Amino acid sequence: MSKPIRILGIAGSLRQKSYNRAALRAAAELVPDGASIEIFELDGLPGFNEDEEQQPPAKVVELKKRVREADAILLVTPEYNYSVPGVLKNAIDWASRPYGDSAWNRAGLLCHPVHRRGTLERAGRQGGSRVRYLQDGIISGGGLRRGHLSGALHCAQRT
Repeated sequence: MSKPIRILGIAGSLRQKSYNRAALRAAAELVPDGASIEIFELDGLPGFNEDEEQQPPAKVVELKKRVREADAILLVTPEYNYSVPGVLKNAIDWASRPYGDSAWNRAGLLCHPVHRRGTLERAGRQGGSRVRYLQDGIISGGGLRRGHLSGALHCAQRT
């Protein structure tokens, strides 16, 4: 039997009753056989500080370890003020630093849902479209190449 696919799920919202966090929890419960979703909570992750990147805080060490252990990454995120939430950008920054030690380069895929129902319902027709565009630039800046998988997921394969 083949090894199960380990997916690390990260929600881009800290709000406990966030639709995105709820969607991530539902995905973890509904994941098909042969895969598992482990959720990493961004609560308590300090703001990125280049002065600390050589000896990062424990929460950052844990984030990088979990990213490296994952076969895939699932980002579920709202759009805040036409952009990526700061907490998610902060996590991406921490995991990509210091230069030459990006944890993202060890993950098999970096994926995020294209259709985020909670976000679309709350923000109107454009909700989520701008954040996907911005995530493309942020993701490729972390050493990943964009690709598509089945139309339901937008994925970035590591280079």
